[in-house]
Amino acid sequence: MCIPAAEVCDGKPQCQDQSDERDCWIKTKSCEHRCGKRCIPNTFLCDGEKDCLDGSDEAGCGDFMCSDRRMCLPKSEVCDGRAHCPDGSDEMQCQSEDPIAPCN
Repeated sequence: MCIPAAEVCDGKPQCQDQSDERDCWIKTKSCEHRCGKRCIPNTFLCDGEKDCLDGSDEAGCGDFMCSDRRMCLPKSEVCDGRAHCPDGSDEMQCQSEDPIAPCN
């Protein structure tokens, strides 16, 4: 039986075997990044330690970690006059000698 995607992981099983409610996860402060069966907070991303077996928490880390720790950017995007971080931290403190905050 096919069900609409909106009914998957909605808290109500539509399938007889309840397979539409298996492996569902809700994003919380302690569970923001899912890797396999493990869930870690965003503060574990790009911290130099591999917390996920697949290493996805350290993948794609650039040279600048946004203050909210949601993403890492290459140096070329820091202080370029355009905010790339959701919190705008890549455009703050651009007058200092070295605004680059390493990811690791």
